[in-house]
Formats: sequence, C-alpha cells, structure tokens
Amino acid sequence: MDLDNVKQDRGSREFLAVLFAGFGNELVPLTSDYGDEPCPKSLLPIANKPLLEYVFGWLEQSGIKDVLLICPSRHRFSIYHHIHSDVSSSSLRIDLQTYDESQGSNIGTCALLRQFSNRITEDFVIVPCDFIPPAILPLSLLLNKFRVDALSEAALATTCWYRSQISEKGTVLEDWGPPPMAFPIVWDPSTGSLLHIDTPDDMDSNSEELELRMELLKR
Repeated sequence: MDLDNVKQDRGSREFLAVLFAGFGNELVPLTSDYGDEPCPKSLLPIANKPLLEYVFGWLEQSGIKDVLLICPSRHRFSIYHHIHSDVSSSSLRIDLQTYDESQGSNIGTCALLRQFSNRITEDFVIVPCDFIPPAILPLSLLLNKFRVDALSEAALATTCWYRSQISEKGTVLEDWGPPPMAFPIVWDPSTGSLLHIDTPDDMDSNSEELELRMELLKR
C-alpha cells in the first residue's frame, strides 16, 4: 500500500503526543549542573535551536495539537520558561508534568506511562526530546500507517525503526565506549510489519538458536 497517497483525515482519529524529556546522562558534561541551574537535554542547542523545537515542529506539521510533556521535577522551571518564551514559536497545547527521580537512577518509559495514564485518554504517539526528524520522514506518514493497520489488522502499535550506523575500525573513542551490539529481528518488508525481536534476554537464554512461535511461521 502506498501510504504517501493515503489521505489524512484528522477528524477521524485524535492523537496525543507523549514527549519524554529526560536527564541526558549520556551527554554529560553538556547536561551537567552549572551553578544552581540544571541544563536539560531537551534544551541543548543544535544549530542555535533547542532540541525541543525540532520535535515541536515535527508534531505540528502532522496536525497534532496536544502534547503531554514529561520531565524531571528539577527541569520544570527551565522547560516551562522556554515554552512560554518568545524563543518558542510553537502553537501546541502543552501539558507539562514532572516526576521525582534522581539523575543517577533510570525510570523506564512504561513506568512513566503508567504513572501518567490518567492523562492519556486517546491514541498516542511516544516521542523522545532528542530526536531531529529527517525531512523524508513526516510524522503524518507514521500516523497514516497506524490508521490503516488499526482498521485492517487491528494493530495495537506502530513503531519506527532505523538502521544504526556501524563505526569504522578505530574510530570509536574509548570515552564513548563500544557501539551497542546488534540483535536479530524478523521483518516483513512487503507489509512493513515487525514480526519478532530477539532481545538481549532472549539471546542469553537461547544463544545458539532463534526461537519462533509455530503460529508465526504458519502465518
């Protein structure tokens, strides 16, 4: 199916964007505290533009109007100030919520979704704050994919995957550590469906074989 030609009916399904703005531990010292003010990852400038603004623009172009923005409590003032400043040209309706967590700990996405589930009453799209969308990937393309699959195949979720870049030999800096290990996935290019992911836990328990359900093989 040519999703580029699927007409987007914005009135048929309303989406909420759930935007996570974490500490940015991987970007220390850029996200370290300077004096009494923390430096949120979502406000780091890329080409003189905060990361958050790239995501806001991506959401607006898709027709999404409402955003649930979740950040650590210590970042609330900085992010709130940016949202309501002249720097941000966004017209999105932003519901800024915070959670109490130390920078050294790591609260998972599912735990945050569960914590704020009472504010999510419709279909939603999960977006990180440190994502600069390429021009060839409008969010409306992914939303249309979900609309089609939800109606025809009762899909519960649509995800976007990309091929990671493998560093050339000798170019990985020791300070950044080795690149993450790749793990097998089963992908059907004809339908654009992700059929199976062999997670690191699966690889530990079944390192010599790839275990698939018989029902999956029949289909």
